[in-house]
Amino acid sequence: MGLFDRFREFSPEKRKQLAQEGKALPDGSFPIVTVGDLKNAISAAGRASNRAVAIRHIKRRARALGATDQLPEDWSETKQEAEPMAEPETQEPQAEPIVAPVEELTQMRGEVDKATARALAAEKELADVRAREQAAVLKTEAESFKAIGIPIDEYIAKVGAIRATNPELATWVHQTLSGLDEAMISAGLLKEIGSSQGDDLDSIEKAAEKILVEQFKGDRSKYAEALTLAAKQFPKLAADYAAGG
Repeated sequence: MGLFDRFREFSPEKRKQLAQEGKALPDGSFPIVTVGDLKNAISAAGRASNRAVAIRHIKRRARALGATDQLPEDWSETKQEAEPMAEPETQEPQAEPIVAPVEELTQMRGEVDKATARALAAEKELADVRAREQAAVLKTEAESFKAIGIPIDEYIAKVGAIRATNPELATWVHQTLSGLDEAMISAGLLKEIGSSQGDDLDSIEKAAEKILVEQFKGDRSKYAEALTLAAKQFPKLAADYAAGG
């Protein structure tokens, strides 16, 4: 504190209030409420950082208190009045930082985590659906081969892996195998394969029964379909059957 502060104590809050009321300088110095404060201010004016501003303030407060007779004679009223009172510097109010409550931030984070979990679950479910659909398509492709003995599960795994990285190549593999299967059927190779397993396939009916057991688990409702497949796989037996042989 300066020398002036020893005459009368004013709290920082009080000085701020008096500055707003014009009873002290903008920085809170030279608070003048009573005539006693006025006398103290006159005594300390010589120590002010800006003596002219301090004197103008003291004179204005002296007039407000009706105590101009306390002013020193060498403080020329006319000269001092001619000097305009310096306007207190104003500062632009700073915006208060927006701080969301911790509870609100925690709730928002929780909602984001839930939304992310739902999105991941939906993505996985869609991937599973697509995988099942692809497996069903590949199973149908594998079952369509009659002369080529490719295990269905192996075909699904291998061709599925190719399709995941190169769909065009997977299509080429299927078309190539289909062409080879048809060529083998047309050449009658299935009859030779069947005959190598035994000489009992001497009629289209026996061939149909064998297919019914192997491919349809003995379901008699599939006999017509088994007979059709037998005709494709064993064209000579089919021709003998048609000729009544």
